[in-house]
Amino acid sequence: MGPLEAAMRQRLGSSAVCIISLVSLALGPPLRGAEPWGNPIAMGAWRLEAASASERWLIVHALPSDRDPNFHVEVLEASHGDPPWKFHWLAPHLAISEMALRRSILGPSRRRASYPETYSSAYQSWQRDRTGKVCTTTVAECLATPDNRRSGP
Repeated sequence: MGPLEAAMRQRLGSSAVCIISLVSLALGPPLRGAEPWGNPIAMGAWRLEAASASERWLIVHALPSDRDPNFHVEVLEASHGDPPWKFHWLAPHLAISEMALRRSILGPSRRRASYPETYSSAYQSWQRDRTGKVCTTTVAECLATPDNRRSGP
């Protein structure tokens, strides 16, 4: 028993400490976001945070290079239990910084990439109309912003 727990027991009694402990367990661990993904990021599917009734993931299509320091991804969503072919695009293309991507992903996803034509078309459009805007916060925050779901300078 640590000093804080001992002080709480002394002041509140053991039943109050027990109730507080149970409430803490019921609420679960703190929300994700404190620790960015620390492992290498490869091309492929990555899990994102989502509402309990849905599943979100992104597909990394292009890694940073000497010519472009950003990752290029598409962001998708589906309801739990939907067949693999039933999903919708939240962003057919998103240019994103490495730190923003690391703050967003939870780990590899079992979902697979699909319909590369949709991503390719959106990426080509981004290249033509390049405004220099790249997601620099998190995928969720960038999806919530106007201007074609991109943020940053």
